[in-house]
Formats: sequence, C-alpha cells, structure tokens
Amino acid sequence: MKRLLVVDDQEENLYLLQVLLESQGYAVELAHDGADALTKACQNPPDLVISDILMPVMDGFTLCRRWKADDRLSRVPFIFYTATYTDSRDEQLARDLGADAFITKPAEPEYFVAAILAVLARAETGQLVSPHEPKGEDESILNQYSEVVVRKLENKMLQLEKANQALEQEIAERRQVEEALRASQERYRAAAQATAQIIWVTGPAGNVVEELPELQEYSGLSNEELREGGWRDAIHPKDRAHASEIQEHAITAKSPYEVEYRLRRADGVYRHFWVRGIPVFEANGESARVGRCVHRHH
Repeated sequence: MKRLLVVDDQEENLYLLQVLLESQGYAVELAHDGADALTKACQNPPDLVISDILMPVMDGFTLCRRWKADDRLSRVPFIFYTATYTDSRDEQLARDLGADAFITKPAEPEYFVAAILAVLARAETGQLVSPHEPKGEDESILNQYSEVVVRKLENKMLQLEKANQALEQEIAERRQVEEALRASQERYRAAAQATAQIIWVTGPAGNVVEELPELQEYSGLSNEELREGGWRDAIHPKDRAHASEIQEHAITAKSPYEVEYRLRRADGVYRHFWVRGIPVFEANGESARVGRCVHRHH
C-alpha cells in the first residue's frame, strides 16, 4: 500500500484529502506545516508528498527546496496543491524547486487522483528527474522565491486596504443614518412638546416601544410600566373594550383609525381625549407597531 504524506494547515482540507485518498486505497499521514512534514518524512519517508504552499512555520516552497536537497527524500515525488499561489510564475518556481506536479484548488477528485497516479507511475518507471539536483542555494531560485512572496504580500495588503476602505465607508454611512435619525427624533420630540398632544408608539403586544416624557408625566406611570403595556390601565374601564375593538379593526383593515376615550391623569382624574392611531406593518404584512397621537377633546 502506497503511503502519502498530505501537508496543509487547514483541518478541513486535511480531512477531505484524507477521505478521498483513503477511498482510493492509499495510507495517509497528515502534517500541518512544512516543518511538521519534514520531521515526519525523515522518520518514515512516504511514497509521495502532497503539499499546500501558504502555511505558517514553513511554507510549501521552503519545504520543497529542503525536501529536494535531502538525500533521504529527494527521490520522493513532490506535488503542490494550492489555492493561493496560482499564477504561472508560481508554477514555474515550483517546477524550478523540483516539484513533480502543480495542481490548483479545487480540483475535481477524478483529475486529482489521476494526477497522483501519473506521478507515481513516472516515479516507478524512472521518468522523473531522479535524483533532483538541489537548487536550494541557487541565486535565481532565491530571487524567484522572494519575488513571489513579495507579490503575494502586496496583493494581500491591497485586499486589506480595499476591505478597510469599504469598512470606513460603511461606518461613515451608518453614522450619517444615525445622525439623521437622531435629528428626526429631536424634531419629533420638539414638535410634540410644542403642542398639547401626547404621542407614543406601541408594539403588537401593546408595550410602549417609543415613549415621550409627556405620556409618563401625564399618566404617572413609570417607563417600566409603559413598556409592559400599563398605559392601557389608564384608559377608563368603560372605554377600554370600545378602544380595543376600534384598534383591532384598524389593524385588520390596515388603515388609520380615530376613537374617543377617557385617559386617567396622574392625580386620578379622567379627561376626554380624541385619539388618532396609525398601524405600521412589516414587509410580510405582520403588524409591527401602532403610532398614537392624542389631544384634549373637552
């Protein structure tokens, strides 16, 4: 049974490759970076190694360079499998370092398995360059490696810069919306305070979700009581059923309504009010909240 060493820093990638390769009858050993792979390979050389490139501790290019410079491993076929280094210059560097195949992610399982079989067959028939000439210290190879790494870093920095710009734009837009909303709320409160009206908004359960101090001051109810729907207790007992019926009918009809009822002041005295209500609905048609504006009737 052929033993394959798979090198990748992503657990999900390791798992998927292990399942695929074991289903093809290979024994699979896993490594999480180049240094880990070298240690395991030196202890027990595999028949083939499949390595990612972008990894911590030791990347795939460095692993390949050291792999092909090691007398114990230089004849072991080396395959790159990468999603980040996909440029033709990346593949050229991989070939110059001694890689026997260069596959970009994601590859179809059939193609991936066929590529492994082809490399193993070439190794068994001596068609691979064996042993690979160690090129690890060749100046041109080192220059290629430096150019590839710098290019990837520049691309990553560009991506980060674009992401930061998008985030800054989103933050600026949110601030504009928040400022516009704050200004609207201030105008709303100022308009309400300039009239003899009381305005408040309730949710579907009748709990106050947006209240003005005028309602709390008039009714004598606390913010907590208002949030729990206690404002309905301030309606005269004889008017509650009629007020509720009118509101429910308006919600069903999805239309504004008007109703008169008596509202208890903080000192316990009831006063007549004429109430205008506007039901507001979500996109799915569900009742979201009801805005109410009341003013003294007599």
